[in-house]
Amino acid sequence: MNESIPAEASAKPVTGTVYALIDPRDETTRYIGQTKKQPIAERLAGGYAPRVRSWIAELRAAGLKPRIVPVREDVAAGDLLDAEADEITLIIAAGGTLLNEQVTAMGRKILSDRHKAEREAARRAAWTQVADAAIAVLGGPLPPGDLPLMEIPDVPWRFMSTGGPARVEHAKSLARSVRLPDISSEYEELQRVAEREQAEAADWLWRRARRAWGKVRGLGADSFDQCIERNTCAVLEARCDRRGDASRFLGLAVWYAVAVHPWRHLAELASLPMDDTSFIAWAGRDDEVREALSFLAARGDGMLAKLSVREHCPRNWTDPGHLLAAVAAAYSGAEPLEVIRSGLATTLGQYADDHMLTQPMADLLLRLNPRALDDVFGRDVAARMDRDLSLPEGTAGRVLRALDSYVGHVNDGAVRRAADRSTQVLPVTAVPDYGTWHGTGIPAARSVGACLVRAGLAEPDHATPEEYLAEVRALWTPNLEGITDEDGA
Repeated sequence: MNESIPAEASAKPVTGTVYALIDPRDETTRYIGQTKKQPIAERLAGGYAPRVRSWIAELRAAGLKPRIVPVREDVAAGDLLDAEADEITLIIAAGGTLLNEQVTAMGRKILSDRHKAEREAARRAAWTQVADAAIAVLGGPLPPGDLPLMEIPDVPWRFMSTGGPARVEHAKSLARSVRLPDISSEYEELQRVAEREQAEAADWLWRRARRAWGKVRGLGADSFDQCIERNTCAVLEARCDRRGDASRFLGLAVWYAVAVHPWRHLAELASLPMDDTSFIAWAGRDDEVREALSFLAARGDGMLAKLSVREHCPRNWTDPGHLLAAVAAAYSGAEPLEVIRSGLATTLGQYADDHMLTQPMADLLLRLNPRALDDVFGRDVAARMDRDLSLPEGTAGRVLRALDSYVGHVNDGAVRRAADRSTQVLPVTAVPDYGTWHGTGIPAARSVGACLVRAGLAEPDHATPEEYLAEVRALWTPNLEGITDEDGA
């Protein structure tokens, strides 16, 4: 007697198919789907998401329809979703584009990483364009010139010439390497002695250096002053076999903070190679600049990077690389790429507010932002006053400008901005000078303006180009008159 077999035991397991929809115009896969209820030939008649329906309608209007092909067949019903996700991810990872590409977590991550990489590549390309333009148009940093040497006081020179930095590091290493209380305290005392010696050397050095570079320290305000102190005290750890080399290091360290700093920052924005050799090859197109940078680089591993720390620079338009990029873009004739246009417009807008735009810079700003007048100075209240008070056109603007001249220029004053807006044009100047200004970004801004003068692209209205360049070089030239033994002899 034959036993009957239950129907559910003899039924075929439920399976499905992962399929692809192919665009017949270029044979690209545009959609990955899965079905277990319909043969794939019938699946097109079913419902799809709006993006897919729109694509199918576009093909239909051209007398075409998607080609549907199986990708995986006889997939267990419980595995269909995973199989579909795997196929979507594979296509995305290979660089494909799907109408349902974001339905998998892995696909979303791949897309996010890809978009991030694309944005970063676009950003690098844009900054590289303006960095190359800056070198081509402006020629690199201003040369340091013939700097007088400030004598190194005896105390810091003794620390440097007798291996002081090595003693400090050795003492720290010993203090870290032991745990026994009696020995540890002895080594910690050695560390304290070595660090006191270093602090005394730095104090003697800075007492003299702060007098020698008092002008630029006052120009750049407190945070820039801290940068100058850090850069000059870096000589204590520099490889200087002769006292004269240490003296030259001091002068070039201040030159670096003022004149090289914008170029270093722009190179960082462009993600250019930042090792000493590469940076010198890029920035040192001028023989004097190249020799000075090479001298600094030879004084210690990573010395240029150490001198480039920008903790004194606020994160706004005064970042020196943005200043340099805006000027270079204005004079190069090449339109900045989209990804940095808004940032450059912001920087140029700050120049406009400070009355420090040259005509090419003003022209670029209006190309980047046609609404720059309103965005920088606000609405044209003078024209509205003329209308509201039934005054002859231009009357309120003349009154505002006269009032501004009587009360004096106030950088953030509403009257001054309204007066500027009433002229209907961006205010321009011969050179973005900032000669009477004080603040963290001013030394770098002055060096960038001087690059324009050196390149023959701008001519100051109060001095010859040679006199103007000498005026800017004086920022990093030490004033050795009046320095006495009390200043760290």
